[in-house]
Amino acid sequence: MDLLSIERILRKHKILVIPVVVLTFLGVVYFAAFSKPLYETTVDYVFVPPPAPPTAEQIALNPNLANINSSNVFSRFDDQSIIADSIVSRMSSASTQQALVNQGADSRFTVEPISLYGSPEPMVEVTGTGATAAEALKTSSLVSAALERSLSSLQRAQGTNSTYMFTALQVASSPPVIKVSSKLRSIVAVLGVGVVLLFVLVSLGDAIDRKRAEVRDGSEPTAAGNGHAPPAHPVATGGAATPAHPVATGGAATAAHPVASNGAPTNGAATNGATNGADVNGLAGRPSELHLWTPVVRSPASAKGNPRPVGL
Repeated sequence: MDLLSIERILRKHKILVIPVVVLTFLGVVYFAAFSKPLYETTVDYVFVPPPAPPTAEQIALNPNLANINSSNVFSRFDDQSIIADSIVSRMSSASTQQALVNQGADSRFTVEPISLYGSPEPMVEVTGTGATAAEALKTSSLVSAALERSLSSLQRAQGTNSTYMFTALQVASSPPVIKVSSKLRSIVAVLGVGVVLLFVLVSLGDAIDRKRAEVRDGSEPTAAGNGHAPPAHPVATGGAATPAHPVATGGAATAAHPVASNGAPTNGAATNGATNGADVNGLAGRPSELHLWTPVVRSPASAKGNPRPVGL
């Protein structure tokens, strides 16, 4: 199917095409002009590991260190990214997100683990979102504060002293920027729905047209079904009619049409033994003449007698 064929099909089904095109255009205009923009700002945090527990010499110098719980379960793992994964899991929970939304944060914020600057320390990135730059900054601030509180409470639940806890250190941030891709995604989605709907409707319309054409072609009269019987006597080459009735063995014509009981001729045949327009009594011995098959003409004087063959 080339472009001209597609253009013909669309023009043929313009009643279906025009509404879909208009609705798609209105949807694109709405998302391009009236949908709220999306601003994003990011803040990167690195989790600084706690100091090592006090040694025996340090405890001997400062006996108060013996009363401090310096054990931190997260510092025992070789892969300390587990602390970042734990914080991301907490910040992504429905309860935490709803609490932040109630405080005024945008619901589209994210907290994700990252790996930047070649640092072996666990890192996370907070993305604040909003319809304006101020809203994005506010969301980023609220989420960052909640992240620090979550990090502290997670370790405090283990009884770890604050001196020996992981701490969140901000290492990078970006100003709010508008995300064109958010509008673009909406516009592309509307165009995609419009194209699919247009294809479905045009396909259905084309299928219905083909079905109607098949039904219409099937209802046209044919030679066998138009109520007219085909010619009973074929015509020989040259326009001469071929004999419609066979000739019996011995040269006598067989009776192809019934004869009325009152002796009157039926279908052009006489009742006195003449069959198929031939005089059997007079021509029984002349088969060669029967093959000439000429019509029987009866004069008024002989209307009640035997027909007289003419032309033999």
